[in-house]
Amino acid sequence: MTEFRVTRYDPALRRLDGSFGVETWTSVSDIGRSFENHVLTQEEYLAVEDAYVEAIHLFMDSCNVKTLTLKDLEVNDESEGIVSLPADHRHSNHESYVAGAQLSGKTLDGAARLTLREQIWCRLEAPGGFFVHFGYDFYMYIGTPGTLGPPGVSSLLFVEEFGSPYHREE
Repeated sequence: MTEFRVTRYDPALRRLDGSFGVETWTSVSDIGRSFENHVLTQEEYLAVEDAYVEAIHLFMDSCNVKTLTLKDLEVNDESEGIVSLPADHRHSNHESYVAGAQLSGKTLDGAARLTLREQIWCRLEAPGGFFVHFGYDFYMYIGTPGTLGPPGVSSLLFVEEFGSPYHREE
């Protein structure tokens, strides 16, 4: 089993303690805010979010995983980030997600997007050890039964071998 940390943060910019050494956006709620003299736009945010969803599918395809089980669903009723996105990019129907559901395709994409937008939190897992775990600030962890991540994850993301801190004993 190999575990990866998938993020938008260049590992070369990490401090010795592992924290990211550059002030940057970490949430959908940062759209419209300025970081290092640059304002985060909806388009830039959505391109990164799309890259995370694409990465999930590339890892799943490389491991021949078709569905993921939604586990440990938590709903954040206080999140406000969704209102800043155009209507065609909203996935506000978190009521349709339940723990134990088998997700694939658009339902999987929606759960990933809602998690990245801090609307929900969950773990996504499959038999055989494959998993997708989400952390704070756009940290995502993917576990695979293989030893390598898929090629071409994205020019927007970085993949490092790193264990998920979100394992739970079942």
